[in-house]
Amino acid sequence: MAHPVSAPVLRVISPDPDAVEDDQWLHRVPDRGGWVCPPALQWRTARALFDARCIDAPRGPRDLIEAAHGADAPPVPAALKVAEIARKPDMLFTDSAGGQTMRKNADPTV
Repeated sequence: MAHPVSAPVLRVISPDPDAVEDDQWLHRVPDRGGWVCPPALQWRTARALFDARCIDAPRGPRDLIEAAHGADAPPVPAALKVAEIARKPDMLFTDSAGGQTMRKNADPTV
């Protein structure tokens, strides 16, 4: 059976990871799919796929996973940090002045 293309094609359905204007970045394209994983993780995954432009097996998948989950994963845009805090309100505490501050051990980028 012949395939209509000469090689497998991966289509990434994602907004441009270079164009994060606010915390609704992901919800503009897949809509409800934006609730599947934390916004920071989805941004890092999109960033890695856009940068790689392909998945080169067998080593490529590990590189993509490390780019999204690894210790050297890129920092997320500030708007997505805000989205993570909104997803996890338990990451906030009220300080003595009545302001909300992120817990020291909380990481809004995962």
